[in-house]
This record gives sequence, C-alpha cells and structure tokens, in this order.
Amino acid sequence: MKHLASFTMAALIAASSPGTIAQVPAGLEGEWRGRILVPGTGRQFDAQLHLKAGDGTWRAVVSSSGDPCVGIAMPVSWSLLDAESLEVSFLGSKALTGCRDSTVHFERVDGSTFKGRTPSGLEIVLTRR
Repeated sequence: MKHLASFTMAALIAASSPGTIAQVPAGLEGEWRGRILVPGTGRQFDAQLHLKAGDGTWRAVVSSSGDPCVGIAMPVSWSLLDAESLEVSFLGSKALTGCRDSTVHFERVDGSTFKGRTPSGLEIVLTRR
C-alpha cells in the first residue's frame, strides 16, 4: 500500500504546470478504464478516467485509512503530444489540500490503449470504454 500511497501523493499520479492545449484530438474524449499495476506485488487496482476538452476527472477505485489522497476524485488536464503519446497531469492538490500533483507520459499501445508509468514506478494502463 506504500507504493499506492506514494503514487497518489505523487499523483493518483509528479507535478508540472499544464501546458497549452492546441487542438482537442478526436476520439480521446470520453470514458476510459484505468488499471494500476503495483510492481513486484501482483496487485492491481481499477480506476476511471473521464476526458473532455483538455481536462477531465480521475478516480482510483481504492481507499486508504492512512492517506486521504488515495482514491479521491481529482481533476486532470491532458494533451496529446503526438499521434503516439499522451500526457496527463493528475491535479490532487485541487481536490484536497496536501495532496500532490503528478504528470504521467503515456505511450499508445494500440487504437484504444495507452500505457504509462508514474514517478513512483506504478504502471497505468488506460483502455477506451
């Protein structure tokens, strides 16, 4: 759970200021299923990501009595860097004072899947619903 707390604090997801979003790419807005994989443990957690024009909402389906930042819904900002990569900034500090922001770079796996790794080493797989 320590990895998960680090991930949430360092992001349920690592801070950067959101960049300017040029044009909203067709097909990325909408509902995404997230799968958080904790390295070395085999543990996995589900998450939900809703994307709209440059922003959206993230929520991991997990909680921690020791860390109020784990599992809370938080705003995100995002941009498509090129045809194969997506950057998502998870804005925990806007959801709850004391929670950290984090940015994850995702690479396209196929037409409906992106994969990225948090600064704390958690792998996140996003699949279009």
